[in-house]
Amino acid sequence: MDQTAITITVISILTAKGCAVLALWLRLRWRTRHELARQQCITAAVGLLPAGGQLEFSTQSPDGHRVQVRAVGNRGGEAA
Repeated sequence: MDQTAITITVISILTAKGCAVLALWLRLRWRTRHELARQQCITAAVGLLPAGGQLEFSTQSPDGHRVQVRAVGNRGGEAA
């Protein structure tokens, strides 16, 4: 094998590995931003609850992502 073929092979391998790392980084960045947006939404919902109100969560993940949130307010001034 001549020097040119070896160089092309090495560059191809390094490019493939670089693209894989870039793809993983982009996916992680998207996931982090998605989770931060979800956190901000939940924080805002908590701020809108009346005194004594609660949020109930029903989650499902290993990547079927499903988060259900139910706001439960304090009914008729009952003490919690």
